[in-house]
Amino acid sequence: MSLSPLVDEHYTLKPVDVGRAPLRVTINNVSLQGVEEISPVLHLNEFPTKRLVIDSTQSQTLIQMTGSPLFASWIGHKIDLKVVTQAGLTHIVLSAPQPENWLWPRTSTALPDRTRRQYGPSILLFIVLLFIFSAAYLLDNGDAIWQFLKNFIPL
Repeated sequence: MSLSPLVDEHYTLKPVDVGRAPLRVTINNVSLQGVEEISPVLHLNEFPTKRLVIDSTQSQTLIQMTGSPLFASWIGHKIDLKVVTQAGLTHIVLSAPQPENWLWPRTSTALPDRTRRQYGPSILLFIVLLFIFSAAYLLDNGDAIWQFLKNFIPL
């Protein structure tokens, strides 16, 4: 919390801004806020006008996720924000990006059973085109092929 309620109201990220679902954000910059107690402030790409003031627990979480206590090392990292209610207080929790929160679901690398149905028309088209080009080649080079066969195969 800052000394100005106006700043807290309009320019500080609140749980209402995050919503109920986990939100993937990217750290754009880190600054400091405070006079006697200095707190890191995260500037996020997804919230250009609002800042997230973090406490020491959240700072330790970021240090573990990034592997560095330097603020410059935090820039560019993606984190998940989640709203948690404990003992009647609602606050924002930082966590490492989780697969279930990815924008695009991960698919299995194994081919599904319907592969034959998906690729069947393509394979059939390939065979037909191969037959057509082979016939065209034989028509254009029939004499050369006949001479080749006549020299190597005794008739």
